[in-house]
Amino acid sequence: MALPRELRNPAFWLPLGLYLLYYANSHFLHWPVPPLIASYFSDLLAMPVILTLALAVQRRWVQRTPAFTLPDSWLLGPCFTCRSGLSWSCPGCRAAFSATRSMWRPMPSARCFSGSC
Repeated sequence: MALPRELRNPAFWLPLGLYLLYYANSHFLHWPVPPLIASYFSDLLAMPVILTLALAVQRRWVQRTPAFTLPDSWLLGPCFTCRSGLSWSCPGCRAAFSATRSMWRPMPSARCFSGSC
């Protein structure tokens, strides 16, 4: 049984391989990694992997058309919603989610989730 066409794409295997190396480093090897990479690397690598799997599922089981492509709104919508939702609804939360936040306070305060920012 051959792999689906989507899963043979290097845009799927390269991020997956890099993520597995990052995972092995963070759980077993413990080599020092710059904080910016440690904060965002796994999230950045997850996008192509998740989108490729979503495309394969849509083509095989939902749409049942091999030429189906993910609409732009599916790709850009969640990014815009998350970014604009945080900055418009709760401007005080941006500081809590920034890359330079204190390591002793990894979670934002409860005020941000209650809407009183």
